[in-house]
Amino acid sequence: MTWNTPGSGAWRLIVLPICFETIVKSIKFYHSIICPRCAMARRELKKLKEEFPDLEIEPIEVLTKRGKKKEDGVRQFPALVHADKSLSGFILTRAAIRSFLVDI
Repeated sequence: MTWNTPGSGAWRLIVLPICFETIVKSIKFYHSIICPRCAMARRELKKLKEEFPDLEIEPIEVLTKRGKKKEDGVRQFPALVHADKSLSGFILTRAAIRSFLVDI
């Protein structure tokens, strides 16, 4: 670093640390162990995890955690929930899940 008097024409170099924060996306995955559609959605989520390495998935078994399902307003499963956004349907395709993940 060079520290000179003002007006001498010398430049002052200031080095500041730069912090890059990784934004972690967190979703809740409502599923049932006896639901074949949920198994398909689980496989698609695993494949998409490679595209979204910072994705955190909280699996919630709807048969054992019924209160949690009601809290988030989930009426159909499989379902993905992030804050006030949700995605549910008879079949969750990889394209639909990817679009949901990009939007959150």
